[in-house]
Amino acid sequence: MRAKMSGEDDVLGIGKAMSAAVQVSVGSGLWLLTFAGLAGSVTMVLIMVSRYRGRDSS
Repeated sequence: MRAKMSGEDDVLGIGKAMSAAVQVSVGSGLWLLTFAGLAGSVTMVLIMVSRYRGRDSS
């Protein structure tokens, strides 16, 4: 993407400046989001199992 943004069509150099200014780093937010998704999935499975067991005992 960097080569495409800093090509001959970029007369003002905006694409080159943007690619130099924008940096992405993986921080704690991504880990928290992953943990929240995992916890939600485990909770959903536990609820489904408990409802299935409750239906069998009736």
